[in-house]
Amino acid sequence: MGSSDSRGPGHGTSGPRNKSPRTLETYGEAVGQFVNHVGREGIVEVGGVEVAHIESFIADLLAVYSPATANNRFRLRERF
Repeated sequence: MGSSDSRGPGHGTSGPRNKSPRTLETYGEAVGQFVNHVGREGIVEVGGVEVAHIESFIADLLAVYSPATANNRFRLRERF
């Protein structure tokens, strides 16, 4: 269940509500990248993810994308 803020419905909520198909596709790509990354490191359960895995994921993103795009990709996985 998401939380809302003082801006009203649709703000401060989690999940893909009222998102364009391209936005949802980007969310899926970002989550897939993270799952693939930790999978290559042998992680098969969420509880196995440690700070070092997240740091190495960010480093991998920065090797491919601009800092702004890497930040967006990293932040998108928080939506799920």
